[in-house]
Amino acid sequence: FGEPGALMKFGIIINPVNLAKVPAGFDTVSLSAFNIAMASRSISSLDSISSKELEVLDRDILKHQLADGSWANSPPANGPPPVFESVEVVTLRLMLALEVSHPSDSTLASSIQEALHRANTWLKQNKSSNTTQAIALKMLVDVQAGRSGRKLDSGRRNLLKKQNPDGGWSPANALPSDAYATGMALYALSQAGTANSSSQIERAQSYLITTQRPDGSWPMTPRAHPGNSPFKNPSPITYFGSGWAALGLLRSAPVS
Repeated sequence: FGEPGALMKFGIIINPVNLAKVPAGFDTVSLSAFNIAMASRSISSLDSISSKELEVLDRDILKHQLADGSWANSPPANGPPPVFESVEVVTLRLMLALEVSHPSDSTLASSIQEALHRANTWLKQNKSSNTTQAIALKMLVDVQAGRSGRKLDSGRRNLLKKQNPDGGWSPANALPSDAYATGMALYALSQAGTANSSSQIERAQSYLITTQRPDGSWPMTPRAHPGNSPFKNPSPITYFGSGWAALGLLRSAPVS
């Protein structure tokens, strides 16, 4: 984005979609909407995105919330794990995007709070998958919402129990450690107040440092939901995994 209004010019998420023409199961929020919303509110230098455009992103997220308070996952063939792991994960991601929103429009602000309340109710009423990603995202949602105490402690203990002997975390049971799960766990633990000097954090850092490739990336294996074939191109998941690995290391790095 080179200038204010660039998001509008490129038409990213801005142009309303005629849902009548959208195939069944595709009424979901674009991953780009989540990423742009989070980045624009976390990195002050992204001032090329106007407050008006951010409110458009908020409204796009709100209009896709389902009646039960969740947000739909992408169809399995088009939304592979871990990025589109489950409805739970997608819902937690969009809660993170909405929690950092503070629009000047009071009506929109009220709608966001109501959406978050409904999403929290859905989470309480549905059993968690208890994957590394689900636990980590829940911790980030709690941290961002200003929660502390027993809830954070419980999530932290639950996540630490999943740490493997090699220092990393697996994305799901029966799978080996990888950069995506390890980087996200490391980032969430650090955000939740785990000391960067703790043995668990240092072991995770060591895992990521020793598994990084010479080109700077981390090895990742494409996965698919049951009944579907993994993507042949490993680039997308390699980018996501390497991104989380870098975020985890940066967040947990000792302060000089």
